[in-house]
Amino acid sequence: MRVSSIFTAFAAAVLLLFGSGKIPADIFPSVHAEEVSDSIQLPDWVPQSDNAAYQFFNLHGGTYIQDGLLCVTYCRRYSLSDNAGKAEYIVSVTEGVMEEIFHEQYNFSTETDFEVFVYKPVSAGSFRTSLTSPSLDTLNDFDGNNYIPSYEFSVDGMLNITETDLYAKLPDCMTEFEEFCKEHDTVSVIDDKIVFCLSNPTSLFSEWQEGSCSENMRQAAKWSCTNKTRFAGFFAGPRAVSDIVVYEAVSEGPVYIRWDVVDTYHHEDIYYGFAAAYQDASFKTPVLSKGDARIKITDYDTGEPVIIDEDTGFNIHRKSSVTDSNTLITSISTNPCVIPDLCKPVKGLQSDASEKGTIPVTADPLDFKLVIPDEYEIPKDGFGVELKNAYMTITVVNGEAYDIEYKVAAKLSGDVNGDSEFNTADLVTLQKWLLGKSDTVLKNWKSADYCNDNVIDSFDLCLMRKALIIAQQEPPITLFVLDQSRAYNTEKGVEERRIITCIENTDFEEKEDILSLTQKISDNIDKYENMKLKQLDFSIADYGEDVLYLVYRKPDQEPDRIVICTYGESCSWLDDKDVQDLVILLVENGYFAAESEALAFKEAQ
Repeated sequence: MRVSSIFTAFAAAVLLLFGSGKIPADIFPSVHAEEVSDSIQLPDWVPQSDNAAYQFFNLHGGTYIQDGLLCVTYCRRYSLSDNAGKAEYIVSVTEGVMEEIFHEQYNFSTETDFEVFVYKPVSAGSFRTSLTSPSLDTLNDFDGNNYIPSYEFSVDGMLNITETDLYAKLPDCMTEFEEFCKEHDTVSVIDDKIVFCLSNPTSLFSEWQEGSCSENMRQAAKWSCTNKTRFAGFFAGPRAVSDIVVYEAVSEGPVYIRWDVVDTYHHEDIYYGFAAAYQDASFKTPVLSKGDARIKITDYDTGEPVIIDEDTGFNIHRKSSVTDSNTLITSISTNPCVIPDLCKPVKGLQSDASEKGTIPVTADPLDFKLVIPDEYEIPKDGFGVELKNAYMTITVVNGEAYDIEYKVAAKLSGDVNGDSEFNTADLVTLQKWLLGKSDTVLKNWKSADYCNDNVIDSFDLCLMRKALIIAQQEPPITLFVLDQSRAYNTEKGVEERRIITCIENTDFEEKEDILSLTQKISDNIDKYENMKLKQLDFSIADYGEDVLYLVYRKPDQEPDRIVICTYGESCSWLDDKDVQDLVILLVENGYFAAESEALAFKEAQ
């Protein structure tokens, strides 16, 4: 959409003499478009066929200036109107400044076409062309984004054409998009606008999602630069992303806008993000200087910031297999904490990395790490597997700084007397300490900080008493565990990712058939512990495999689990009718596999 060249005054004069005697400036251009196209020799670059039109649009976008002429191309995606017919489009132009010398409509597909206009200037002034539709409330482009509705230009006394709208400096086709990204990265400020260039996420099964936008900012425009192809959608595979999002200020105040790459199916899982953050709406002063990193540590369970002081023990170290005083960069004494010059660009990190380098967006390329004190740990699921995907979120700020959130879990063991057990003795010790008994010492006070406020008081005592009652009870059993494994495309290649779902017995209220079969199998668990899985004669086209575990407990033993069924690239279950009936019941109730697959399981019995 940017101007490729401005024609010379000599070329303008020749063209003016060539056409001015035949087309009066006060006649609406569309009346004489066909007549003029026959009398003026159009340059070879003007598209004059279906294939040429979409190739031209992919190369130059919506506007192109060359040889003293202006070419405007609208790529229109038809939507059904209320009358169940094709939407009607109207192109309006400013009269008296430009003459239309060519106009043609090219079919691209059953839902899309290109409408091409070529204009030549006849007098100085402002020129505007816009697309509207009386049957549609909003216009959508080829990819379903809001359509660019109008373009604006100025013509000077020498008949030089200059694009003057928002899109003059921004790309609207893939060629321009790639050039723009190399120069401006993902986030940039263009004039008085903040611009996000959203290209393909590096993670498979992920998509862009607006994560945050301060109230004093609004989205001014959004459009796609992705190449238009005749076989878009299913036949071309997952849609490539080359989107431009533009924001503008509506009032004064601090500015914060963030876009995240999230899991397509679980939007709460954020892989990484990009943000624009400034102290005011002038976009002059970033909240973080180049190379800075703002570290925030939150409690995984409550989402609240962890209370930190100089003695808490959270430290930033250089990455090393050995963490000692020689690798220490700094201790974290406030939360959040800004650490100057912590992040450094890495050359060649991404395929489009320029000589200036790219700020890493994943944890692996970072040259630093957080070391947490013994009182905390990386959050874990119910089976002790670390939730590393939920532990750390990296947001690149203004393309040159970091906003990193670490989520940690407090080890609330309750063992304040240091005997490696949590029992009534710990409760008595804490109560004596609160009463001011001089001979009472809390050897591990943090293990009783149930309020997570770095203060031990009567509130913690109440919560400790409740935790002790729960700990002394026989732990409830999760009846089933669904372990889903999926393949994801990352910077290190295809990696497996697990999503573990625990299905509690409370989920089966009023489902006596499921509960009774589960109890029957659990009571005879010895029968199944060494039983092999029976391969089924069907599989499911998928990117992984789901495993269904039955959780059980023998008398005086810790809970254990056994695989009763697998589903996905291969399907199998234990060779036992009770187990198979149970699996079918779970499928029919939507707990394991799609409910529509129940028939396939029944036929496999």
